[in-house]
Amino acid sequence: MLTTVLQEAQASGKLSWLRWETVKGKPIAVFSFAVDKKRTHYLINDCCFLDVDQNGDQFREYSPVGKDSYVAWKDYKTIVPYHGELFVDPETGTIVRLVTQADLKGSKVHQEDTRIDYGPVTVSGKPLIVPVESYVNTEVVASDAPGAGKYIVRRTMFAADYRGYQ
Repeated sequence: MLTTVLQEAQASGKLSWLRWETVKGKPIAVFSFAVDKKRTHYLINDCCFLDVDQNGDQFREYSPVGKDSYVAWKDYKTIVPYHGELFVDPETGTIVRLVTQADLKGSKVHQEDTRIDYGPVTVSGKPLIVPVESYVNTEVVASDAPGAGKYIVRRTMFAADYRGYQ
């Protein structure tokens, strides 16, 4: 993901200095970026949206569209523009954090924000900078039906132990 974001941010021409911030006790340079719809490969892929249909694999359950309706679930996939921030250690030039925010308009997914923290890890005897923590916050409206509720999902991944990776 990092390589794609860097390439798209540079190609967009919308990569600029933002501020200094302290991360883990060190001053870090923060750059902002924005990637427009023409240059993006940012895929939103979320599941479990209501698909009211009279054909295909379906199951009968309570439906807000009527008692005789058949309801199925489908995935929601779309490619969207996005913006975010790159956190760079000025001493080493290493990216220590990447934050992306999908630019969602008129979508069932109202928000998708991702934060990936990078850190040094030794893999097969070699020091590497790899993702060590990742957070994804998503806000979703599961149906276009009137009165349908929204829900928020937070996925967290910690990958600090790279033993056995080659």
